[in-house]
Parts: sequence; structure tokens; C-alpha cells
Amino acid sequence: MQRKHTKAAVRILALAMLAAGLGSGCNGISLPPFTFELEGFTDVKFGPSLGLPAGLEVDEFAFEVDEVCGLPDVQQFIQTIEQEVGAFLANRLQIDAITLDNVRFTATEGDFNDITYLGAEIVLQGEQDQEIALNTGVNPDGFGTEMTLAPEAPIDVLAILRGPSSDCVSGTLEISATTPATDIVFSSTLQLTVYVSLHLF
Repeated sequence: MQRKHTKAAVRILALAMLAAGLGSGCNGISLPPFTFELEGFTDVKFGPSLGLPAGLEVDEFAFEVDEVCGLPDVQQFIQTIEQEVGAFLANRLQIDAITLDNVRFTATEGDFNDITYLGAEIVLQGEQDQEIALNTGVNPDGFGTEMTLAPEAPIDVLAILRGPSSDCVSGTLEISATTPATDIVFSSTLQLTVYVSLHLF
């Protein structure tokens, strides 16, 4: 789980807001959101290993990707935020929402230049699975080495991350392309935003 560190600025702002809240008697002060990047699917292959001959034109070819487990729970997000704001403030934080903003796909072998369409649905697994459809990517000229898909609007996944069995994500991809001679290998990164509030009492 990666965070772009703005430790000093966040801590100063949080302390200022705490002081203002104490002075006014307010409770539940919203802090600036925190953005996290989580490793998603890795070593996803598209090409001959899926039984597709090289040079074949495929249209919205669908296949499942191996699930990934070990997603952080709510407490792990708090622990990471604590490194930026300090234990005193972290003990007074409440997570109000965690949104999935987008999924970035990055080619690690080959590129996406032969891919003209990518659709994706990911599933956060829990007591009640949460299915998230991402907007499709369409580019007649291909996508280079990186492409990003997002849901229609950021999806709040806080409820399922709080669940007792919510640490795995699975997915299905749909690809239109000319099958390459060798597999395209790629990975994904999930971007989430954590919204927190500071509770004084």
C-alpha cells in the first residue's frame, strides 16, 4: 500500500483544525482526503497462452484473472495515516468513506498497441460481494504501455473493507485486439481515496 507523503503539511493542517475545533466546540472536522495505491492483479497474460493464435482478430474476448488477496482493512489505513499525522491525531480519526477511483493497467512485457478495446469488472469479495463495473477504454490506435479505467463515479467500498472476509479481489476482462505473437503481460494498480474526519471528544 503506497501513499504520497505530505506528512508535515497534513500534520500542521490537522493541528490547526483541531485548535479551531476546540475553540468553537465543534466535533467531526473533515480533513483533506488521503490517496492510496494498492497492487491489484499481477502477471495477467493476453495472447497465445489463452489459446489464441497469433494474428487473430478477437472482439470483446472475455477471461477471468486470478484473484488477489491481502487487501488492507480499515485499521491498516488508519495505521498508515498515523505515520503522517501522529498517534495523538490518529486516535481521534474516523474513516467516513473509502472510494475506488480508478484502476491503472501497466504493461510489463510488450505493450497495448494491438488492443483497441478494454472492459473490466472487478469484484471485492466479502459476505456480500461488491461488483464494480469500470468504464470501457476504446482507442483504434492502441493504448501504448498504460491505460486507466474508472467507474462511472467513485465507488464507496468502506462497508466491504470493514467486513470479516474482505481481503480478496477478483475480476473479468474483455479485450478486442489482434492477438500478439507473444503474450502481453501486465499488472494493475487500484487507486483509492480515504476520507476521514477528526473527532475531538
